[in-house]
Amino acid sequence: MRRQALATIKPAPTTHSGLWLDRFLQDEGGNEDAKTKAKASLVEQVAGLQVPALYTHFYNRWAISLKQAAATCRTATVQGRMIVGLGNTSPIETSICLHHTYGVPYIPGSAIKGLVATYARQQLGDDWAKGSETKAETPLNAYQTMFGHPESAGYLTFFDALYIPNSSQPLAIDLMTPHHMNYQQGNSLQAPTDFDSPNPVAFLSATGSYLFAIGGAEAWVNAAFAILDKALIEYGIGAKTSSGYGRMKLEPPPRDTNQDALEQFLADFNRLRPNQFASQIGRYIQQWRELGGIKQKREAAETIIKMARVVMREKDLLTKPWFSELITFIEQHS
Repeated sequence: MRRQALATIKPAPTTHSGLWLDRFLQDEGGNEDAKTKAKASLVEQVAGLQVPALYTHFYNRWAISLKQAAATCRTATVQGRMIVGLGNTSPIETSICLHHTYGVPYIPGSAIKGLVATYARQQLGDDWAKGSETKAETPLNAYQTMFGHPESAGYLTFFDALYIPNSSQPLAIDLMTPHHMNYQQGNSLQAPTDFDSPNPVAFLSATGSYLFAIGGAEAWVNAAFAILDKALIEYGIGAKTSSGYGRMKLEPPPRDTNQDALEQFLADFNRLRPNQFASQIGRYIQQWRELGGIKQKREAAETIIKMARVVMREKDLLTKPWFSELITFIEQHS
């Protein structure tokens, strides 16, 4: 009775992809061809489902929460197709990682951390060796510092990478065609030949762009993204990477307007001649006050003080309000 009732239900454009994939495989009897067609039909239905409208609101809240957590975010786009979670439990024997609430593909943070760690161990030299599983090195090497150890937490947090709304249709129909099923499953002692019948298997793969986020100390976050950039291109993420799946292009970080303003300020200030310092310093102090970013303002303040101590006597500097202002700022933000 349950199967008869399910047979009358058809997916709507807003149907949850993960729920439909897990629960709505039609029963086509014992015939193997019929079962294969039923699985292919299910894959086709799921690939045609739309992203729920509510997902955009969830994604926007997620992006805001990452910003509040001071995580660094970068966008990466799938170059072709990607499959994360192919071996997960599924009624059609192939699966894909879908968000539990919204049914859109995503990349677990554990998969991202694992990819970065694997690439670091295999490509970056002795300081990135995994080391002992039971005893941490003293001091910790780069690998143990970034990824952690049973005796020490890692410096970084790898967040899930979420699908960016409207970057593409997130799911697509894909096909693999094993030709030697009986031999590969151990059901035949006869060697495979070109006369074996192909057995097409439909499965889902993902496309689109994803928001990657890593939290932690800035220098280590930048190092992790540099490794991730290479790993996504050279290794790929998820399943079937040897066949070209899972390759992604990490977009460069957005330009830092505060850093651009600092570079322009320093380029102008460093052209200042010593005999012009006293007459021009008021203008540069006003420009310094207008700079954005604590790090940038501190660097500019240190540059001004360095030149001031070259062209002016220390006892004269101590009488200048602007000098005291710069010194106080540096002390407060050291």
